[in-house]
Amino acid sequence: MISQDEIEAIKHGVELVSFMKARGVELKQVGENYRGFCPFHEDTTPSLTVNPKENLWNCFGCGTGGDVIRFVELIHGVDFKEAVRRLAERPPSEVRSQRTEDRKAAVKEKKERAQRGRQKAAGSGEQNSEDRGQKSEKTG
Repeated sequence: MISQDEIEAIKHGVELVSFMKARGVELKQVGENYRGFCPFHEDTTPSLTVNPKENLWNCFGCGTGGDVIRFVELIHGVDFKEAVRRLAERPPSEVRSQRTEDRKAAVKEKKERAQRGRQKAAGSGEQNSEDRGQKSEKTG
């Protein structure tokens, strides 16, 4: 029997957007989420939403949704146990690299810190030039 920790690792080890696209679901980014046509019913407007941060999906048209395991259950018509087995045996190319995710987060944080530093420096530069202008007026 597979443990809850292993199930969680499987759920978080799959990048849901890429996984769904690889199975024929056309998704377009809208803000932080992705939208597309639900593969589980006739869809005339994009009613499927995928939240990549939470690694969850939801269809507002048919009311179904969930994680990658639920998607595999529905797309392949299998039960939970078989869906977990299929995900556990997927090719390494489909396994999300935690190190890659960590690197992306570190680069983003570094850029944000640099941006805050530039903004702070720009703000103090303006203050210094204002101070110099006031001193010139007093001496002049």
